[in-house]
Amino acid sequence: MRTALRNLTRITAVAAIAFLGSPAYASTDAGTEKGFVQIDGGTAGWVSLKYLNEHPNAVPGISMAISKAHSRLVSPANAHPCDDQVCMNITGTGLTVDEWTSTAAGNVGCTVATGDWLHGSTYGAKHSGIICSDSSGPGFYYWAHGPTGHYPNGTAVCTYWDEISGYPCAEIHD
Repeated sequence: MRTALRNLTRITAVAAIAFLGSPAYASTDAGTEKGFVQIDGGTAGWVSLKYLNEHPNAVPGISMAISKAHSRLVSPANAHPCDDQVCMNITGTGLTVDEWTSTAAGNVGCTVATGDWLHGSTYGAKHSGIICSDSSGPGFYYWAHGPTGHYPNGTAVCTYWDEISGYPCAEIHD
């Protein structure tokens, strides 16, 4: 069931992107600097590595880090769990989720984030708007408006991004 709904979501997102034709790139709230796109009042977007290097605090939750090999890496601050290129961060108390955010490394043009949950046979999902990069080169997509609220004990919660590898999951429990 989850696979069928995920495939339907992917088809819907691709159809929406195809319907829009050439993507109309959003501008930042601060101006029109290339390499930084925000949608939904800044709760979702894409930031290039170049822009993030020049503006390290541009996006809360995404920070530059120096690895032991001294190469520059970008990683979501405090994101857990991660799977391949996708990370999610879920915070809350007991069975209540107060914040659900996700990041995805890459540049696939346009994509959509989905936060989905499964408890028994009950499935639900919430999708971001279509997020498009505004330049070539590596970067990060981010979404800070995942599904919050109360979940039954034992609910599996996951996040994926269309065309980006990774599907991190966690379990809500008291």
